[in-house]
Amino acid sequence: MEKLKAGPPSLFVVDEAHCISECTGRLGMRHAQVVVWGFDRPNIWLGVEACPDEATKHRVLLQRVKDEAKPGIVYVATQAHAEELAADLIEEGVTAAFYHGGMNKADRDREQDAFMADQVDVVVATNAFGMGVDKPNVRTVIHYEVSESVDAYYQGVGRAGRDGQPARAILLYRPEDLGMRRAMAAGGKLTEQQVKEVAEQWWAGVTRCR
Repeated sequence: MEKLKAGPPSLFVVDEAHCISECTGRLGMRHAQVVVWGFDRPNIWLGVEACPDEATKHRVLLQRVKDEAKPGIVYVATQAHAEELAADLIEEGVTAAFYHGGMNKADRDREQDAFMADQVDVVVATNAFGMGVDKPNVRTVIHYEVSESVDAYYQGVGRAGRDGQPARAILLYRPEDLGMRRAMAAGGKLTEQQVKEVAEQWWAGVTRCR
């Protein structure tokens, strides 16, 4: 802070679109120049696969990971799910690893370095696997659950095809996933209505499975 006061910066640049509104607000920037660049990535194929239940979605994920081009990233909502799905993929013969914010730094660095060096075909990760991951040849990004926002989804999809070559982004979707995301966004403070909605979505899924 002393150095900043001694030589005030003449230019302050904020990268990453999802950070801009928060940064301008916190810094009280009244005359910020906002540069908006096109975000169309025509080399990335976007698709959604509707899955009627969790068992189907799990089966589809394993098959898609085996079939789609590597390397790839699978995004999940929870740390436990990242570890579970990585283990399932390894059992299926896929060279996979998991990555999430609950790991110590040394383990996170090891898994990220292995992926960057093409020693791991697929990383199953939470959104903690994002910043600083600039691997040009990611061919496939699969979202196992819906993202917490459109911005977060675009950030995840944007990891694919940075070399300009064709890449694929697939979202595996169940209507029940939206209720789970709303519950997570509430930060543990659920309203009675939210609990009711989650219960109704769960019961609807059970009914379809019978």
